[in-house]
Amino acid sequence: MSKERLQQIPYLFRLGIWLALLVSGVLSAHAADAGNPSLYQRLSIPAECRNLHKVTDIDDLIRQLYDNIDSYCLFDIAPDALEKIWGLPVFDFIGKNGKELDRLNLQVRKFHTENDSLFIKRRIDNIYDIPILGIAMTESYNIRNDGFGGNISEGKFPDLPLAPGIVQPDPLPPPHSPRIARPDEPLVYIPENTVYKNFTTYYWLNHDGDKEKPVLILDTLYIPRPAISFYKTAKPLGDLLTR
Repeated sequence: MSKERLQQIPYLFRLGIWLALLVSGVLSAHAADAGNPSLYQRLSIPAECRNLHKVTDIDDLIRQLYDNIDSYCLFDIAPDALEKIWGLPVFDFIGKNGKELDRLNLQVRKFHTENDSLFIKRRIDNIYDIPILGIAMTESYNIRNDGFGGNISEGKFPDLPLAPGIVQPDPLPPPHSPRIARPDEPLVYIPENTVYKNFTTYYWLNHDGDKEKPVLILDTLYIPRPAISFYKTAKPLGDLLTR
């Protein structure tokens, strides 16, 4: 064996060890952030929760919602624990009195103007009296991502295993005109070939089609860019579900 070859062996050995440690560190970090039992226990995450980890983008967040669509997992987690595991602010409007709601609304407005992020509003739907997790975004995030970003800003459905189970146009769109935008508001970007239509609601059902289990809802109003909500039950679907 040549002298040069002998000199290369220690270097290659050290390089192999370094690569092994690097891969091990990456895998360990991922495991600690994606469904790790010790992390779940530390944050009192219910055992039935699946695939919860720090949110990377809007598509990842929607996928985590969908992965937990067959249980009440995301509504059984304390808001502060959900905030820690997702790495997103969770503003909890449920069970607050008038003064508490006023303070919370001020916090949301302040966060909205000073940050560049997605955030979560945990509240009760006023029509159906159902807890929901609403996905929201700050103004800076909206401008930077042309809306929510990801598939939605490209006019596509979320990156989920199934298309929406039910698509329901609004039979009676509001008769009045949409509000007039302020001069300082950013222009709304709408992709040319978007799958979304005005005044339409898109439902991703739980796998049992059970109205007592969660449902993921994307709905539009005057423009074909949806709002995103995760309902604790599918009661908004009413008679469209038989169970």
